[in-house]
Amino acid sequence: MLDSGLVRSGEWRPGQAVNEVIALMTQNKVDELVVEEFVLYPEEYQQQIWSDMKTSQLIGVLKHIAYMFRIPIEMQGASIKTSTRRQLRARGIKLRGPTEHARDAELHLWYRTLRKQKEDEGET
Repeated sequence: MLDSGLVRSGEWRPGQAVNEVIALMTQNKVDELVVEEFVLYPEEYQQQIWSDMKTSQLIGVLKHIAYMFRIPIEMQGASIKTSTRRQLRARGIKLRGPTEHARDAELHLWYRTLRKQKEDEGET
């Protein structure tokens, strides 16, 4: 969440994530929802045998919530993280999330933010 220039990130369990996203959308605090795409890599498929695929289920629920609130959803691949991390380092911006997943969420936010800034600069 980007709040007046302050980035706050954390980690929620699936049910908690649904409740928090609904609360934020109800309060009109969400312009768009950014979600990292879930891709089942060949080297990890064995771990998912007999799994109910909770991550992909959560993504589906979040997409539906965004649809109900008419909030655009942006799916981003994990590939944006490396280049974004380099850009942030070059700009002296530090990731502050308490966990790896929280810092990944920050990377996705910064990627969108920097991309929008670049688009806006191109319009002037």
